[in-house]
Amino acid sequence: MTQYNLFRMDDVCDNMPNSQNVIKFIKLLNKYNIKPLLGVIPAVKDESIKEKKSIFRIEDLKPFIKTNQIIIALHGYEHRYHYGNKGILKLNRNSEFSGLNIEIQEKMIKSGINILNKRLDITPKYFFAPAHNYDENTLVILNKYNLINVDGISLYPFEYFGVKHIPQQKNQLNPKLDLFKHGIFVNHFHPKDITNKKLQEINDFCLKNKNSLINFENVHKLKIKRNKVLDVLFVCFYYFKLYLYRFLHNT
Repeated sequence: MTQYNLFRMDDVCDNMPNSQNVIKFIKLLNKYNIKPLLGVIPAVKDESIKEKKSIFRIEDLKPFIKTNQIIIALHGYEHRYHYGNKGILKLNRNSEFSGLNIEIQEKMIKSGINILNKRLDITPKYFFAPAHNYDENTLVILNKYNLINVDGISLYPFEYFGVKHIPQQKNQLNPKLDLFKHGIFVNHFHPKDITNKKLQEINDFCLKNKNSLINFENVHKLKIKRNKVLDVLFVCFYYFKLYLYRFLHNT
């Protein structure tokens, strides 16, 4: 059985905290010929993920884009939650998109694409919503703009509502999911996670698993044999673990 590992960084935005370590994160993965997927918030309004002292601007990513060291994803629009709709994945009630009508969602996604085009000279090919929360209207818009959704609970890439999905299941190299040795695993991080200790953990992981590391642009080229029974078991295990955690912590 083969396990493939990818890396995604959420909440990249103006006034991003810990930007120096995020740059170290990029360079570390580049050492292993890996281009992390950076989710950029084009019009950030969420003050909880910003740092007043930070002088980081998303334009600081342009040298890494030009040298093909990173891949850019559209990570929502303002990263500001409006509704208590659980969306497709039912993971939580924090929502920037789920519950909004299709016209509003299209305006947000189209505006986000235009901002990244203007500020970073790129048109993103990937998207993931804040808090893993999106609905069918979101997918209709992603299909219209040919965006790949980097989210979902599965061991394998899949297509739904005409949109390609690369599932995202692991938070910071989560060892609890290592019992599944077959499939695609997106390890995701946030800027505040990237301590020196975490960088060492990532380096150790990459060194130990270097044959399993791949880039996002190669995912749909993989000829991976799907095991439907294993996939169902994985999804059941994932949600059981989630609901057990919520029950034990009363969340």
